[in-house]
Amino acid sequence: MRHNIHLGVTGLRQTGKTVFLTSLIYQLSELGSKGLAHFEPSGVTLRAASIEHSRDPNKERFPYMGFLKGLREKPPRWPAPTNRESGLVLRFFYENHGARGKVDKVRNWVGLGKAQGSIALHLHDYPGEYLLDAGMHDMTFEEWSSETMDRMANYCPDEAAEYRKTVEEAGNRAAANMFRSLRTAYARYAQAARRQGLEFIQPAMTLISWNERCDSSDQLPEPTEEELPFVPLPSSPDSEDESDSEIEQLRKQLTASFDKHKKRRVKPFLKRIRKCNNQLVLVDVLRVLQNGKHAYNDTRQCIAEILKAYHTAWKPFGGINRALFAATKADHATKNSRSNMSKLLDALVTKAKGQLKGGIRTPESEWFTSIRVTKDAKERDGEQREVLNGTEKGRSEGPLNYLCGKVPPEWPNDEDWVFGNPAYVFTEFEPTQLPTIDGSLWPHVNLDRVIWKILEGCF
Repeated sequence: MRHNIHLGVTGLRQTGKTVFLTSLIYQLSELGSKGLAHFEPSGVTLRAASIEHSRDPNKERFPYMGFLKGLREKPPRWPAPTNRESGLVLRFFYENHGARGKVDKVRNWVGLGKAQGSIALHLHDYPGEYLLDAGMHDMTFEEWSSETMDRMANYCPDEAAEYRKTVEEAGNRAAANMFRSLRTAYARYAQAARRQGLEFIQPAMTLISWNERCDSSDQLPEPTEEELPFVPLPSSPDSEDESDSEIEQLRKQLTASFDKHKKRRVKPFLKRIRKCNNQLVLVDVLRVLQNGKHAYNDTRQCIAEILKAYHTAWKPFGGINRALFAATKADHATKNSRSNMSKLLDALVTKAKGQLKGGIRTPESEWFTSIRVTKDAKERDGEQREVLNGTEKGRSEGPLNYLCGKVPPEWPNDEDWVFGNPAYVFTEFEPTQLPTIDGSLWPHVNLDRVIWKILEGCF
């Protein structure tokens, strides 16, 4: 049998999306099912895959070979994040000796022997920020402005007050000057939100390049009009007729930019992801836990927006029918608390399941590590404590033992759950150098379970 799987892979900033894709491609192209323990009981074996270019003109080629080279260097380096849509195709054969599926059982019963077939796995890598703008699809500029101003006031009240003051002081200055001032004020809000670990900052699609500039600069960079084509503008109930005022001219300009963003970016993107019948969303649960209540509420909203986007892109025949959420960086948590990552992710996703309608299956949750960079240890400073052994990010000495936070079985519900609480601090680690010989096994945690869930519909 021949199977085609179109897999959309996404995640918000620093979830390890490019690391996952690099590890997935290496595993399937070099090893097949070798080293995938979860495949053994099923009797399914995979042969090494061939790598092909994606024929989709909207996708760049995923830079797998460059990322592979970086992980094998000395010292190794993590793959750079991808901020555009990219992809490739993996083609491979499988054999099912266990005959788990109905068709395969019939084949065995009538004496046709083991089931076998081919799979074409079409990978579509795209930034999770693209999904965060999907909610604009059914909104007006006025509705978006109102929601955004409320969010600003809730999460960053000081910056929200400064932004409102900037609007009030704009007066009858030229629309271009007003827009420049508002972009600067909005950038200060966005930076404050980023420092709290928040992700839901719109327009997310165009702010990606600005976020990258923020990450590489000690000072707040000024967003360009391309990076921030529109900003929220609160309604002005005190003015009966502002049709000729400069601020009303600005309102018309921002409304036009908002509508253009929907037409030229949001709608075409939703059309493209509709082709991906399976979706994998990576979530950094540890980062949310470390950043506190605001990050938790923000991530809940992000997941709700992602599921809303999948519903918008759903269609009765074809289109998105399955979503898998996976908590990443499991090796950054101590061994005995890792399984709780799935419980926390389940709780986040459950809150947002109401966004799903139509034929999309209830989302599943998993936890894993694409490339393991720590080892479990039990001693630090002479005491027998559960620790992680690895090289801390940004440091050259190591590996050393680190005492890390533990993952609770449920989300905290107390006033002490704020950014920087030592109970929930998780160390970031540098990559370990991977074998330079093709076909060598890479260390991972539960990657086999994730790959199985991606492919299981074929067996």
